[in-house]
Amino acid sequence: MQYITFILIGIIGGTAAGLMGIGGGTVILPLLLYLSGIDIKAATAMSMVHIVFASISGTIFNYHQKTIIFRYSIYFGLSSMVFSFLGGYLTEYIPDFTIK
Repeated sequence: MQYITFILIGIIGGTAAGLMGIGGGTVILPLLLYLSGIDIKAATAMSMVHIVFASISGTIFNYHQKTIIFRYSIYFGLSSMVFSFLGGYLTEYIPDFTIK
């Protein structure tokens, strides 16, 4: 039954990501917390994995549409990567209540 819950969360999050460019923190994280009952740090990590898959599929679509400006994407992507790693590292030292 839990697999069905995660599949439905993926469908909702993927649809929101595709339509509006949101998904991780806005849709996926609350759904994981309140529907699956997992803790905040695991939900955050799973949300990041969702972002990877949503980003890959969105990138492929936008590449074929020729709407990507690669020069800006590299700057944005590298800075996001560095600070996402830093944020993930720092969550070890932040209480769950503060993250929520």
